Amino acid sequence: KQWYQRRVAITAGIAVVDACDDNSHWDDTKCTPCTGNQYRGSSHSQFDGCLSCEAGQEHNDQLTGCKPCDAGQYSTATTACEECPAGTSSSHVGSKACTPCNTGEYQESTGQTSCNKCKAGFFSAAI
Repeated sequence: KQWYQRRVAITAGIAVVDACDDNSHWDDTKCTPCTGNQYRGSSHSQFDGCLSCEAGQEHNDQLTGCKPCDAGQYSTATTACEECPAGTSSSHVGSKACTPCNTGEYQESTGQTSCNKCKAGFFSAAI
C-alpha cells in the first residue's frame, strides 16, 4: 500500500486531509503506518493514533482487535507474533516468551510446541 497525505487549505487555519489507509494513522502532517504490535482499523479514528496489543497477542486480520499468538509462537508488547526460535518451545496459546529446552532435550526447528528428548547415548545441556 502507498501511504499518502494531501492538505487543501479552505480558509485560514482549517485544512482537509484525506483518510489514512487501514493500519495507519494521522501524525499531524501525514499518514504514518502503525508499527510493531500496533494496529488501526476503519472503525477507529485515524486521529487517535494506533492501538496496541498486549504481549502474547497480535492484531487480528480484520484490524478490529487483538488475538492470542498460536502455540509455538510468542510476542512482546512491541512485536507481533513470531515463531519460537530453535532450542525453545511454547505449548500455550498467547505466550509472551518461549521456554528454553531442558537439559536432555533439544529442538532443531522453529515454531515448535515442545522439545524432543535426546536419544540414548546423546546429551544436550540446557541453554
